[in-house]
Amino acid sequence: MTGSDTGLVPSAGGAVGSGDYTVKQGDCLSSIAQQTGHLWTTIWNHPSNSELKKIRKDPNVLLPGDQLFIPELATKKYDCATDACHTFVLKTSPIKLRLQFFKEGKPRAQERFSIDIDGRAVAEGKLDQQGGLEVPISPNAEAAHVLVGDGQNATEHAFVLGGVDPITEVSGIQQRLRNLGFNCEPSGQLDEMTRSALSLFQRMNGLQTSGESDESTRNKLLQVHGC
Repeated sequence: MTGSDTGLVPSAGGAVGSGDYTVKQGDCLSSIAQQTGHLWTTIWNHPSNSELKKIRKDPNVLLPGDQLFIPELATKKYDCATDACHTFVLKTSPIKLRLQFFKEGKPRAQERFSIDIDGRAVAEGKLDQQGGLEVPISPNAEAAHVLVGDGQNATEHAFVLGGVDPITEVSGIQQRLRNLGFNCEPSGQLDEMTRSALSLFQRMNGLQTSGESDESTRNKLLQVHGC
């Protein structure tokens, strides 16, 4: 699908890039880097991935089918004394999950929360003044479950991690709208449900109400969603 027919996503064009690694649903550059033994910056900044970098812009929002060049691992040698213990530190890039919760348009400031990642409890406490939380996660994390509030005010939220397509794709727009609580299924088609969700999002954010995803709408959606 191209945006020239609908005005939805002018730069949409499906998978991009070159290389032997084909991005799968749920992949992000951090998880790919961990699988292949690289820092994500090594892959992202490699000249062979310049086309993909230019189009995708965000290393952790890739489209299934994108092609990545993965360089070979370089071997390093170190001179060490014998009959002694030596410590080697593996460089990694920390990954954090950031979430923000609202109720009736207002941040759920200082409400209690607990969060599980892939079925394992990782943190509990209080949301910050903006209704946000931040926790470190594994690059291969797949799902998060968050309980916010106490008693009758408690709400449960489930998130699929690594499953958001680029904003240049219809599915990426739909996924972000759904994550923000709009009635929108990621069908990949600009259907009436998506147009209604876009219109509501535009009205709530002071944008021209058209039901189309023009550049200003996409930029605002990225800002509100966070990526």
